Amino acid sequence: MRTYEGERIRLGYGFAWRNYEDRSSTTFLVPFNLILRCVRKFYFYLAKPKYTKKDWIYEEGYQQGKKTTEDYYERKIERLNNKWSTTIGKAILQARLFYRKEQGVNH
Repeated sequence: MRTYEGERIRLGYGFAWRNYEDRSSTTFLVPFNLILRCVRKFYFYLAKPKYTKKDWIYEEGYQQGKKTTEDYYERKIERLNNKWSTTIGKAILQARLFYRKEQGVNH
């Protein structure tokens, strides 16, 4: 039995589920409303796709962000390697390491 907004549920009937399309509620006799609600929930649990489109979109965005981050750090490492591979860069790096040894810094 359908009960629309503002109406009272008949005596002996209980709420089973909400119908959002027409803003009503489906009601059944009291012991059956709980049974039918569980059956309906179980049906929708089985009928629901395991991996929805929203999940696919989220996964795709995550993978794109991961790839972009990896590319960023690869470029940064390459830039640093190029910077320190020059003769002046090596001299600066050696001077920094020597200074750290003098100061007693181990890393």
